[in-house]
Amino acid sequence: MSTGEKFELGVALKGKRMCVTTNKGSSYQGILEQITDCACHGASLLLRDGTMQYFLAFSDIKEMKEEVNIDNEIW
Repeated sequence: MSTGEKFELGVALKGKRMCVTTNKGSSYQGILEQITDCACHGASLLLRDGTMQYFLAFSDIKEMKEEVNIDNEIW
């Protein structure tokens, strides 16, 4: 997935709870609050989980997906 594709996906999923895995294998979860694209640092996102904030560069992201809460599904 290219940086451009990740950026587009991030814009589409803004406000959703996400699970993000970096190229180094670290995982982060939280609400996708902000997407930025700055000339100096490139595209990045801000995840917030309670009082924790994570700023992640799209170039460092291996995978990002919406976290689905199975408790809310009707069987």
